[in-house]
Amino acid sequence: MGKQLATAQRRINEGAPGPQVSELMAAKDRLNREIRLARAHKLIDTQFEMAVGETVVVGTSKIGGDKGLVVLLTAVAAGGK
Repeated sequence: MGKQLATAQRRINEGAPGPQVSELMAAKDRLNREIRLARAHKLIDTQFEMAVGETVVVGTSKIGGDKGLVVLLTAVAAGGK
């Protein structure tokens, strides 16, 4: 698939796209989305216990650059009471 994407990109750059270009570009976009989602699932990987009414702060600074992620979780009883 990588050689096909390179060929499609070359055709686009030359101004003569072939019939498979749109399919290949869609596949490339789909793969890029899947890669972003796979990375996003691993931003915070932690395990903890908490009691009803307790709030836990979980965070990471691994997003990149000067960006981080903080999540506040508050435990509630079943039924939201």
